[in-house]
Amino acid sequence: MPAPGSTRAPDKFKGNSSQLRDFLEEFEGHAVTQELTDDEKVRSILKYVDGMTKSYWKTLDGYEERDWAKMKTELFDAYPGAKKGHRYTVKGLLKLAESYAQKRIEEEADLIEYYRQFRIMSRLLKNDK
Repeated sequence: MPAPGSTRAPDKFKGNSSQLRDFLEEFEGHAVTQELTDDEKVRSILKYVDGMTKSYWKTLDGYEERDWAKMKTELFDAYPGAKKGHRYTVKGLLKLAESYAQKRIEEEADLIEYYRQFRIMSRLLKNDK
């Protein structure tokens, strides 16, 4: 596995639910390349998390049993919304609309940027229902 903090290493996970899915996918990509066992995955992942997160993850049954699948399930259960991998809310969508309503859209690029952001947020929120 790449050394923590190196350019090839996964970004350090700091406990943000919306980043867990991407973090685990990136970590697993490295783990597959390195042909890590479940035990090695469970131990290695702790190198890429902050101190408080590391302490918490060590309390999980999957960690204690060195069972990667169980640990992943426990992680997704422990971080609300993590399976979705995004952090959009209706409130955030309204905020986006209000911010663009207050400024004038004079360039086509501004309109396209608003549309892109609105579409991403609204589609993901719609699919959550």
